Amino acid sequence: MILCFKFDRNSKATNFFGKIQLKTIVEWLKKKVGLSSKPLKVNSKDDLERKTRGIDHLVVYIGDLKAPRFIDYQEVAKDFIQQDDIEFVHVESSTPIDVFENLPIDKGWNVRVYRQRNTRNFKDYQEPDLSFDNLRKFVIHSTFTGPAPGISRELSTENGLKIFQYNLPVLILFRNTS
Repeated sequence: MILCFKFDRNSKATNFFGKIQLKTIVEWLKKKVGLSSKPLKVNSKDDLERKTRGIDHLVVYIGDLKAPRFIDYQEVAKDFIQQDDIEFVHVESSTPIDVFENLPIDKGWNVRVYRQRNTRNFKDYQEPDLSFDNLRKFVIHSTFTGPAPGISRELSTENGLKIFQYNLPVLILFRNTS
């Protein structure tokens, strides 16, 4: 059984895939209606290292929090609210930019995904404009896990769920190890 929620008449319906228990549904609804990303408060590279070790994938928005693109970032964060392995954060203006190594900010903003609990394993958003669809695709492709780069990934439970949840076309190859 899948529960479906619509938060106002202009929004699209959102499916709930969690356990159908009052506590779980209430927690999910609180996340859905609150701010989708949390402020990231780091003062040093060590603080950032500690933060990335606590979650599999950390998606960081660095830029003007009053810009329309931040609203799109928040919408994408809401879209991933049920993913326990991804956390969305935004940088407050008090955070020193030199905390983020090799950060391209020629656009005046950036979105970076730290992967697999490692500050040296990251991917930067490359598109010139931030749109809901492009950022969503970027996050999906940046958070698939596995040892192989690019297109090939191990079929873990985490990746399997993402394939079905986001309706991605895939080719599954099997290897005989005997």
